[in-house]
Amino acid sequence: MQQSLHDRLAYLVKTSGRNENEIMAEAIEKGVAIIYQKYIANDYLSGKLSREQAVNILGAHHVEQMEQTRQHVEQNIIW
Repeated sequence: MQQSLHDRLAYLVKTSGRNENEIMAEAIEKGVAIIYQKYIANDYLSGKLSREQAVNILGAHHVEQMEQTRQHVEQNIIW
């Protein structure tokens, strides 16, 4: 059974020795970073960003993985 957000936050406060505000700030920062990367990836794959821009933001390895995944999906569609 999945723990509630409150329970997970209480656990983190208890075990980390950090206060709730510090944990929430870190969670928001990491969450925004993940969402940002998702939107950058979507914009690159839809042609709104150049490859160079995507590489500068996401890194070459991540962009190459996206390109390989896209190529595999396209090949499966053709098949």
